[in-house]
Amino acid sequence: MALYKQCLTALLLLQLNLLVRVGTETTNPLSQSCPAYAGVPGTPGHNGLPGRDGRDGKDGRDGAVGPKGDKGDPGIGVQGPPGKQGPAGPIGPKGGKGEPGKTETVVNDHSITSLQSEVTSLKARLSLVEKATTFRTFRKVGQKYYVTDGLSMSFDEGVKFCRDTGGKMVLPRNEEENQALTKVMASTGSSYALIGATDRQHEGIFVDLETRPLNFSKWTNGEPNDSNGAEDCTIIVNDGLWNDISCNSSHLIVCEIVNL
Repeated sequence: MALYKQCLTALLLLQLNLLVRVGTETTNPLSQSCPAYAGVPGTPGHNGLPGRDGRDGKDGRDGAVGPKGDKGDPGIGVQGPPGKQGPAGPIGPKGGKGEPGKTETVVNDHSITSLQSEVTSLKARLSLVEKATTFRTFRKVGQKYYVTDGLSMSFDEGVKFCRDTGGKMVLPRNEEENQALTKVMASTGSSYALIGATDRQHEGIFVDLETRPLNFSKWTNGEPNDSNGAEDCTIIVNDGLWNDISCNSSHLIVCEIVNL
């Protein structure tokens, strides 16, 4: 038994020696002198402390400097960010005299009044056109319009109708207007039209609707003759000649609209 213990002790010492030494050769002297009994395994030992990290080892020496490399390709020419503003430079010499500027338009009271007058005139002309276009037939004559809806009325009815539409019964003041009136009559197929001339106040003295003497007339031969003492109003025939007629007779009513 004592011999067994000695062999077991020797075996344990041998195992410990093998753990400490690295690369030693295996000897079996005890196996030759001790009985061939394997024995009871011993209790495993505690794990040892972890070894040092290889990074903690000593750095190797720097190698020799290598040869200079070839020149690289030129880089892309990208402009860098602007630098800080430098100090102000010295004041330069005084420049030459510049060219004179354009004359500024001064709007005075006279200009404003002129513009207002022009606007008023344009509005009046527009109003005149708007009135004329409300009629079935209209014709521009100078600064006025001759208009009609082809209606036939007595003298007094025609005067009121034209006044209510913003005009007055037509009365030619010259040959141009007289011919223009016959063209309006022709467009309606009428042979006669009443005009704004009467001698109701003084027989034989024809005046316009404002009782002013006529500055133009185109009576046919032998007219006015006040036939039967009852012809105090005037018509124009489609040939452009005038004739006096009864105020109660119904004929085409043509109005004139003037830009007042």
